[in-house]
Amino acid sequence: MRKSLHDIEKLEAYIQGRLSPAESQEVRTDLLLHPSKYQDWLAQQETYTLIQAAGRKQLKTELQVINLSLQADPSLRKWWQKIQAFFS
Repeated sequence: MRKSLHDIEKLEAYIQGRLSPAESQEVRTDLLLHPSKYQDWLAQQETYTLIQAAGRKQLKTELQVINLSLQADPSLRKWWQKIQAFFS
């Protein structure tokens, strides 16, 4: 059975905290009454967690590249040493 786009959007809005208290309660009740919807909620939560982790990993890689380029630039050597001393 294919999930309706409306159900997916409502679950996403619930996860992101964009529903009114009454709508949130309706979703929670739905999750309790329908195990398949609860499983969908778990899967969507896990998906968001994985997306956030991937974004953090990508950002960390980008920051490492910037860090290495700053360290390698001879014109920035004194500036870089001051930054390192500040954090030491």
